[in-house]
Order: sequence, then structure tokens, then C-alpha cells
Amino acid sequence: MPVFTYQALDSQGKEVRNEIEAESSDDALNKLRSMDLFPTSVKEKAAKRAATKPGAKKSASGRKKALAFGKVKRSDLCGFTRQLSTLINAGLPIVRSLKILCEQLKPGVLQNALFDVADDVEGGSALSEAMAKHPKVFNKLYVNMVKAGEAGGILDQILERLATFMEKAERLKKRVISAMIYPAVVLFVAGSILTVIMIFIVPRFEKMFEDMDLELPAVTRLLLSMGQFVEHRWYVIPAIPIGIIMIYKLIGATKPGRYGIDFIKLKMPLFGIISTKSSLSSFTRTLGTLITSGVPILEALNIVRDATGNAVV
Repeated sequence: MPVFTYQALDSQGKEVRNEIEAESSDDALNKLRSMDLFPTSVKEKAAKRAATKPGAKKSASGRKKALAFGKVKRSDLCGFTRQLSTLINAGLPIVRSLKILCEQLKPGVLQNALFDVADDVEGGSALSEAMAKHPKVFNKLYVNMVKAGEAGGILDQILERLATFMEKAERLKKRVISAMIYPAVVLFVAGSILTVIMIFIVPRFEKMFEDMDLELPAVTRLLLSMGQFVEHRWYVIPAIPIGIIMIYKLIGATKPGRYGIDFIKLKMPLFGIISTKSSLSSFTRTLGTLITSGVPILEALNIVRDATGNAVV
């Protein structure tokens, strides 16, 4: 019998971590709930697999997989979800629907994942369980909505609703990016103008002040020193944004660092308002979609926590 590792909260709100034997993830959830535990994470413990030859890229059914890397485009996943909903609504079996869509997709990460999903479903697994094995393609939100659709017998409706949700989320993302383009361009132009002034204009003033032989204020001396630095060490300027990005990535890789960065994002002038509205919009839309699809409120809150894109929220 498979073994599942779980994280749960007891009746007093304390976190519990342990392992449990169950026939499936749903069975494990039911057992944990019968023990008066609220599960927040249930994962099947990885079993040792037989070694495969390097370069062997075949699904269980023998279909060849294309060598692919990277992420799945949201538009491709959305199109697949809507087409799967249409085929199921037309009365086709899930396995047959998956195989049809696999053949229509271009070789890539999504097609490879769907080959495995089709094989698992054909082998007796539930669609949600098969998709849960590919978290890089199907996130927790996607898997739990599919699970709710399977439980309620309305999988085609849930998939249609999920496709609509992803389309709205993509439109919102594009609107946020569009709103940030203007201030980003203004900052870039301002920085470029400042650099030109430091390299070409400030040195001329420096020669003029030397000829006048005057005692300059501290602020003026600082400005002239900055101009000399930029003029003679201009190659340092491109390294500054690269260094900032690297530091940002390193700090963001830690939990406290990510929380601090997201807190600053919410408090920044102009950008903070956009970031706040974007996170809250993502939160409310995702939570509403999950609840409407039949996912229990506590599980929905646990799922949506990772979908807001902001650690503070």
C-alpha cells in the first residue's frame, strides 16, 4: 500500500508532520479527517524506480516524447483545458479525449505531461491524481478544481470555468504589465539623461570652476567627483543593475527575504498600489472560483495562499 507524507493541523492549531498508509491521496485525506486533523499537504512518498537508459524518452504506451525544457505557456494550457471540456461534454471518454488532444499539440513539455497523464488514467488513476504528478504543468489550483469536478460529476463544467479563470488571469497580468511600462520607461530615460549629463556636461563645469579658482560647496564637489567617476569608470554602470538583480534573487530565495521584498512592493509609491490591487484581485478571483467549484473553504484558502504571488498577502 502506498505511503503518504502529510502536514496537518490538530484541533488546537498545532502543526503535525507524519506518514500514513492509504490506497490513494483521497483515502489519505479521509483518514486524516477521521483523526480530527486538518491536512494542509499530502504527498505520496517517492518509491525507488528502476534505472532507465540515458536518453530513453518514452511513455508507458511506447509513444516517443520530445526533449523539452521550460514552462508551459498559459495560452496553451488554457486552450487544452477548454478543448478537453468540449470533448468530455460531447460524451467522449477521458482517456480518448486526452489521446486526441495529445496528438494535436506541438511537441513540448505539455504534450509530454499529457502522455503520462493519459497512461496513468488508462491504468486506473483518477485524472486529478495523474495531473498531480506534474506540478510544473498543473498547479494545486488546477488539480483541486479537477478533483472537485470529478467528485461532483461536473468535470466538463469545471474545466470550462477553469479555462475562463485562466483567461481572465492572463488578461489581468497583461494589464498590470502595461500599467508598469510607462513608469519604467520614465525611469530609464531619466537615468540615461543623468548619465549623459555626468559624462559630458559636468566635466565642462569642472574646468570652468578650476579656472575661477573658487572654494566650492561640499555638494558641488560631490557632484564633480561623481562626474569623474562616471567618466573614467563608465563600465561599472551596466554592472550595477546586474548586481542589484543578483542580490534581489539571493534575498528572494529565502523565506524572510521574500517576505521583506513583498512588503516593500506593497509600500512603494505608485508601484505599491498596482501590486496590492493585483494580489487582491488574484486572491479574490481564485478563491471565488474554488468555492464555486465545490472546494471546501479551508482547503480553498490553503490553495489560494500560494496563488496570490505575494508572501505578505
